[in-house]
Amino acid sequence: MNVLIIGPSGSGKSTIGKILQKRGYNFVEADVDKYKSKSIAYYINKKTGEGVNMPWPRPNDWGDENDWVWRVDIIKDKLAQWPNQVNFVCGDAANKQEAYQIFDKIIVLSTDDSTLRQRVLSRKNNYFGKDPVEFAWISEQNKKIYEEAKHASGIIIDASKPVNEIVDEIISLVGK
Repeated sequence: MNVLIIGPSGSGKSTIGKILQKRGYNFVEADVDKYKSKSIAYYINKKTGEGVNMPWPRPNDWGDENDWVWRVDIIKDKLAQWPNQVNFVCGDAANKQEAYQIFDKIIVLSTDDSTLRQRVLSRKNNYFGKDPVEFAWISEQNKKIYEEAKHASGIIIDASKPVNEIVDEIISLVGK
């Protein structure tokens, strides 16, 4: 069974995936992992479709022209390594809908902006969202989460709960 866990930045996707991995499940962190020397996720220019590098500091309008996307074929290949197992992919990308057919279940993490802000500002391993423009984008994505869940026939989980409770809930939804 392949399970996709999506949600806005700061909702806990990576943390949940790492806990699931410690509990014995296969885990792909789609926003970070590589497979056969290729990154699963990268930025593209919306007009040209070409890969681009994000400048730092990031101009305020940079996100209007560029998107974070997945190489869906790489996700599919990576999951094929683990047939007949419960596998989790955590992340989010502008083209995630292209990957939905790979998954048996889609779980959507939803929380309030206050919790997102606290998590984003306190994390040490990821700077994305600390800039006010980036956080405004995260907040906007968080508002769209219910519509995304409906479109994907996703299961919404309250991600403001303690992370181990969320992981237990996810495991109860997928079984072992």
